[in-house]
Amino acid sequence: MKSSESEDIDEEFIKDNFPVFYWIIRDFTLKLVNENNDKITENEYLEKALQELEGYTDEIMQKNHIRKLLKT
Repeated sequence: MKSSESEDIDEEFIKDNFPVFYWIIRDFTLKLVNENNDKITENEYLEKALQELEGYTDEIMQKNHIRKLLKT
């Protein structure tokens, strides 16, 4: 993008109309293992992290909602 084009961007419009997205980077020393201490791939780790929790508390329902959004 040219510098003149970037001046035309309405930051308030973007802020008001697009959701906030946070990209969180985990520690690089994260060991990719399952509950049996067997090595797993990055994809397997992500799939497990996005599995829905059982239960119906507000906290669990909110976490499951976020997981569903990330999966889509």
